[in-house]
Amino acid sequence: MLYVDNVVGSSLSVGGQYRQLMQAIGSSRKVFEYAEMPPSSSMAPQNKTALKTLPLTELKGTVLFRNISFTYASRPNEPILRGIDLELPPGKTTALVGASGSGKSTISALLQRWYEPDAGQILLDGVPIDDLDPRWFRSLFGVVPQEPRLFTATVWENIALGLGPLNQEIAREGLNLETIDVDSVSQLVREAAEAADAHGFISALPEGYDTMVGDVRLSGGQRQRIALARALVKRPRFLILDEATSALDSRTEAAVQKSVNAYLKQRFASCLVIAHRLSTVMDADKIVVLDKGRIAEEGKHQALMRKRGIYAKLVRGGGGRGMLR
Repeated sequence: MLYVDNVVGSSLSVGGQYRQLMQAIGSSRKVFEYAEMPPSSSMAPQNKTALKTLPLTELKGTVLFRNISFTYASRPNEPILRGIDLELPPGKTTALVGASGSGKSTISALLQRWYEPDAGQILLDGVPIDDLDPRWFRSLFGVVPQEPRLFTATVWENIALGLGPLNQEIAREGLNLETIDVDSVSQLVREAAEAADAHGFISALPEGYDTMVGDVRLSGGQRQRIALARALVKRPRFLILDEATSALDSRTEAAVQKSVNAYLKQRFASCLVIAHRLSTVMDADKIVVLDKGRIAEEGKHQALMRKRGIYAKLVRGGGGRGMLR
């Protein structure tokens, strides 16, 4: 009877995993199918030696959008961007605001070359980004989405995952090291956590940085700060925050903004912010207001409020709740 019980119990356990196994096989088949697809011609030109990289020591970081127009293939009759001319100055914070569907996230996606514009050019220090090595170019970015994903690993590993091979080159140069070892990574992880105002709550976890994500319940704000640290650990030249502080309370958001601003000033890095919270954008060096795919207004918070245009209407539309609506 004991033998039968063991066999039946084990058989039921195996049977219970069959559905998950079939789902995993089906998903992996799709992943391999996409992985084996040839890249677009824009990402893999015939002459690979034509791909450029810029010396990091000479990189200023000025980004220019020149007459950019874009339409998603799934909605060919609905242009998203119409003749956008925009400058992202180095070492400054630029905030994009506007109603949903105005093109804020599309600008971020075009900047990272997830899409190619239908017309116009995007330039980095005067060089069209089409001529740059996409892997090298994307290694310059740290991106924090609104709903970040954390991996089933320790907090330390989740932050250190921001260091890929190319990102390690940037980190080595910043630390003046020939090679990057565990101690160097630990130094970068701690610095990034402090810059994201996450070191305090991480240290208070049961096992600190060695705490497994999943073994403890992390709030949305704590997850966002770990994701921010993961973006900062590579010491990016461009930081993109897409509603990255939406889950933080006002006091924590202020502390995070102060830490991030200090980091940006220290590293002379540029920041592109997409947000609907007034407190997130009002201190930006430049606020760009998008309306129906065009730039309607540009300037600082106070100057835009005096204009009493679209930005002022968005602020008033929040009804005193600190939102742009």
